[in-house]
Amino acid sequence: MTMEIKTLFDFGASPCFIEKELVQQHKMILMKKSTLITMEVINGQSLSLKHMMHETKALNINIKTHINKVAFNVISSPTNPIVIGLSWLILHNS
Repeated sequence: MTMEIKTLFDFGASPCFIEKELVQQHKMILMKKSTLITMEVINGQSLSLKHMMHETKALNINIKTHINKVAFNVISSPTNPIVIGLSWLILHNS
């Protein structure tokens, strides 16, 4: 299945994220994470994401001429269904 989705490229984020409603709508395969994810926000505070316990099975993503597989952390994000983090961009566009 191929679909175009509004995507935020977040140069301040390391991982990639996907909105849980999008995951449910398209019946994507999820895997439970073995550890609780803790993140640090811009002011240095730790943000414990107790609800971010799942990630998608690796999905093919296509950005212009680049096609790569990425597993997305599942979150609740009403404004940005997909967030691509900086580390993914650097790693896959070198």
